[in-house]
Amino acid sequence: MGCVRLYLSKIDKCFSSSYWLRGLAALLILSVVFRAPLLMKHLSKGFHMARFELDYDWSDIEDPFADEKEALKIFSQPFTYLGRGAQCYVFESCDQNYVVKIFQENRRATPLSRWKGSLKRKKNTDFRSCLVAYSLAREETALEYLHLHPTKDRLPKLSVQSPTGQWFSLPLDRYSFALQKKAKPFQETLIQASLEGNLAVYLSSFLSLIDSRLAKGIRNEDKSLLSNFGFLDQKAVEIDFGRYLQSEVFLQPDMQRMEKKMFVDQLSIFLERELPHEIKTLETCLLQSEQSLS
Repeated sequence: MGCVRLYLSKIDKCFSSSYWLRGLAALLILSVVFRAPLLMKHLSKGFHMARFELDYDWSDIEDPFADEKEALKIFSQPFTYLGRGAQCYVFESCDQNYVVKIFQENRRATPLSRWKGSLKRKKNTDFRSCLVAYSLAREETALEYLHLHPTKDRLPKLSVQSPTGQWFSLPLDRYSFALQKKAKPFQETLIQASLEGNLAVYLSSFLSLIDSRLAKGIRNEDKSLLSNFGFLDQKAVEIDFGRYLQSEVFLQPDMQRMEKKMFVDQLSIFLERELPHEIKTLETCLLQSEQSLS
């Protein structure tokens, strides 16, 4: 009788073990199946050519009538995925001298019931900022070319590599995009300049950039310092112009002092954290900047 019980006990253990193993395998398979789309979206950074199709009426936004001769030369080379922001995908040229920012559709930003009207207003704001940058501040923003409206047979198909390594041909005539010179990162450049003993040149260029933009009555509603600015050699440029506003109101001295102070305060905090021995350098550059404006 005891042998029978022992035998039945072993059978029960084998059945239970096999049952749980099969259940665990099934759960694992289901997890992979349901997570695969999320994983692919993560790896691809949400890249999809359909997102570049902006189905709105832009008749109230003027065309910059940009000259595409130089742009055509630049677009003759392939571009690779560099990053993605809230407004656009960014691709870097093969020679690493340029970036193209292609505006994207983003329906998650607004409720479903009114997404199209809200997104049109949002894109209107974005495009007007681009026009301000292109028409008044091309030097300050390193803008080379701006294309907002669909065109026909003016632009080539651009060869781009997606985040997953696939190659696509993007018909640029159909997309809204900005072409810029590629700038070096703000933070890393200043740290390297300090090591080389010529930080004052870069700080003076940055202050001159702010003064030049303000002199044109342009304000940047996005007050981020480290992500909005960069350098072309020793020249500071404002690489993110997506929140530019232009008005005669911004020519008022009080408004300009307030705008400049917001960026200078951030710069001071950065130097205190990363390069505390260079605070005096900034103070000297600020003094020279004020003297040049007086």
